[in-house]
Amino acid sequence: MSKEDRGWSILRHFIAGSASGVALVVAGHGFDTIKVRMQTDTSGRFNGVIDCLIKCLREEGGRGLYKGASPPMVATGFINSVMFGLMGLFGNALRKSPETPLSIPQIMLCGTVSGAMLSLIVTPIEGIKARLQVQYKQPPGTPAQYSGPIDCARQLIRNHGFRGLYIGWLPTVLHRGSNWSYFGAYEAVKRYLTPPGNEGKLSPLASITAGACAGTAFWLSCYPIDVIKNRIQTEPDIPGKKKLYDRGILQCAKTIYKREGAAAFFKGLTPCLIRSVPANSAAFFAFEVFRAMKCYNYNIFSCHSGSFREQEVTQPPSISMVVHPIFTPRACHWFNRWFTFVASFLALFCGGTAYLFASYSEDVKEKLHLEQSSVNLLGTSFYFAQVGALPVAAAFDRFGPRPVLWSASIFLAGGYTLFRHGLINEWPIGVLSIGLVMVGLGSVGIYLSSIGPNIVNFGIHNKGKVVGALVTMFGGSSAILAQIYEHVFKRRYSDPSRALLDFMMTLSIGLGATVAIAAFFINIIPPKEEKVEEKTINTDKEVVPDEETALLGESKPVVIVDPLLAYPQRTWFQAIRSFDFHLLFFSYLIGVGAGSTLSTTLAQLSRSLGNRDTTTLLVLFVISNAVIRPIMGSTSDVLSHKLSRPGFMMISLFFLSLTQLWSCFVTKETLYPIVVFTGIGFGSVFMLAPVTVNEIFGSKHWGKNNATVNVGPAIGNYLFVLMQAHIYKSNSSPDSIQCYGIECFRLTFIIMSILCGFGFLSSVILWERTRELYRLKWLASKK
Repeated sequence: MSKEDRGWSILRHFIAGSASGVALVVAGHGFDTIKVRMQTDTSGRFNGVIDCLIKCLREEGGRGLYKGASPPMVATGFINSVMFGLMGLFGNALRKSPETPLSIPQIMLCGTVSGAMLSLIVTPIEGIKARLQVQYKQPPGTPAQYSGPIDCARQLIRNHGFRGLYIGWLPTVLHRGSNWSYFGAYEAVKRYLTPPGNEGKLSPLASITAGACAGTAFWLSCYPIDVIKNRIQTEPDIPGKKKLYDRGILQCAKTIYKREGAAAFFKGLTPCLIRSVPANSAAFFAFEVFRAMKCYNYNIFSCHSGSFREQEVTQPPSISMVVHPIFTPRACHWFNRWFTFVASFLALFCGGTAYLFASYSEDVKEKLHLEQSSVNLLGTSFYFAQVGALPVAAAFDRFGPRPVLWSASIFLAGGYTLFRHGLINEWPIGVLSIGLVMVGLGSVGIYLSSIGPNIVNFGIHNKGKVVGALVTMFGGSSAILAQIYEHVFKRRYSDPSRALLDFMMTLSIGLGATVAIAAFFINIIPPKEEKVEEKTINTDKEVVPDEETALLGESKPVVIVDPLLAYPQRTWFQAIRSFDFHLLFFSYLIGVGAGSTLSTTLAQLSRSLGNRDTTTLLVLFVISNAVIRPIMGSTSDVLSHKLSRPGFMMISLFFLSLTQLWSCFVTKETLYPIVVFTGIGFGSVFMLAPVTVNEIFGSKHWGKNNATVNVGPAIGNYLFVLMQAHIYKSNSSPDSIQCYGIECFRLTFIIMSILCGFGFLSSVILWERTRELYRLKWLASKK
């Protein structure tokens, strides 16, 4: 393997795998339909491969061979990209050095692990495809059972819940785990056909031949388990009739052997082997062509801006000449930066579910019969996770975004799974809180590993816009998911508990998998202006003319700009000891703590005022604080030479203080604008803080510095919610856990209004202390 950047190596595996997946479906789906129909035929409908082909063409035409092609056509490119990307990832992990090729056993191990992991994505797709493939043409006037892949998925979920999509998951794990033969055979044949000394020059013929052998070896090693998998996934749902294959792999195998003999395990093998030759030849040829691309890239496994390095990939001339001219250094720099932005956008959608608790908190309260104080404390679990964010941030600073994102995906999925099982078994609230703390830690990891790279990737004139757009998705995802919960899950089930449990399962699998995949595409690519942070210190200051005096043509003293002042790099210990850090910490604690307290207790406030429309209020809060983030980011970018980001935080906290004061007199009608204004103030402070940390204390230790600042909102939210719960309970009647009227909340709003005033004064002092720093940064960026 050449000395290429490992990040580009993995990304190329994803791109090449996507191309190979499309080629695989186009070349082989017709044969796959014949194979599946032969495997699942238990009535003697077909007398052989040729008979099956003729009947399909005669009764359904050529389109019949491509039934169920749309799910794999859409998904196989993505599936293969993940599979080949995982192969590249695990290969880099096993490889001792970039120059050392993997051994055949190591490649086989990578194939097994990547295939088993891929089963989580593949099982629903292959199940839907198989059901559509065995759906034969119906007599005139008789509707088909499934009108298409979406209808098939809908029926499976309606009949079996979300688990219906994962019928046949275990045989899929065993089937996909047989990738050891697939990749092992390909690599062995490829090396055999490549002359010694020409390992980097793979001819198209060698690639095609090795692909054909790989496909044949794969199906010979796992065909019986594929038969079992398709039998389990395609068995029809007939009310009142017991299924033959509903007790697992061994029971299915025994039933097939008893009824049809050992030959049934090899039904359809002939069309399968015929299909494997052109399909896998095309797939591997496309993979090798795209894997040979040339690009310049950066070290994605380091979070430091000094990790910039350009390395040109050595490519086999016989294949790479087709595509490498497209990927110039400038194009790759642009591609990596914006691809990172898009991947971060998706990851933050999954990580911003902390505000979602208000949409299902009442359902949790009713199911577990909790008091209001217990529900409030449960809601703070997300923010309490900020206290444990420092180790996550240290890992981000040390290892970069990818390992942190993969760990975050596990915490996110595991947290919602634990919370779901706690609801089912009615576990103590402490155990439920652990599940939500895990979700919160996952959210912290996603936030740091998505925002951090983009803060480094874009310059001072664009940081605000980019971070504003990203934190918009971080805050706006709850509004989207709340609507899905309200209008999809609650309407599907008459029982609110069933809707809540299925929603938790969907969050666990869907969000966790999305974050794990997005992690592959997040790079750190510092712009030119950030390189000053890692250069050797130069004591000679640069002389930059004052722009205003130059325009007037006057001879005035010049402005001295020291890059080390404009781009400071304070360590974590230096930062937390500074007075500026204390001011920012307190301002952020008040601003975000006040806003998050409203979101946590919004359902109770709404009910106390006689307003049952909690979902609309939550959506208004989420949308208002999400929309203001890119607006505030763009405004603070454009006016950064007039008013620094601490100045904008000062304005936001003053606005929040007035809103909290107005909340003391809230009514059922004025609750809507108050929620919107609180969201605006909250979103503004939330957007400004991470960029301010970067600009005042630098990007090298941004993860730990930002995580420490984020402890503030966790403390604020916890204390404010405890205070609100005590005030709420003191105004409730002794024989009820409910409280009605504004008196239940008025004292809370008065206290928070005063505290927001102190936060405003704190940000005024920070603004005054950092004015010179921001002036120097602006001048340095204009050089």
